[in-house]
Amino acid sequence: MIWTWDEGTYEPLHRQDGKEDDEILQQELDEGSLKIILHGQKLKGEFALVKMHTAKEKNAWLLIKHDDAHAVRSDYDAEDHLPIHHGFSLRVGENEASC
Repeated sequence: MIWTWDEGTYEPLHRQDGKEDDEILQQELDEGSLKIILHGQKLKGEFALVKMHTAKEKNAWLLIKHDDAHAVRSDYDAEDHLPIHHGFSLRVGENEASC
């Protein structure tokens, strides 16, 4: 099952003369450090997607929110904003039914 949690657009944080956005994003992704600006309904502002080279999982990444005008300054739990389907939760140990 797949659900859409947010909708919007994105762009590279740092544009480069003579390069298309897709080229910039692909290069940064290949290098393991992608810096983007999200223009979503829920997620807004600057983010970095960073590959964790020392993680146990081969394809582990961290999404890091930059401290910008859209940064949340109070307590916030993104999981409080997920759609719950058939008793399914992303929190470990809380799955009551499969999707």
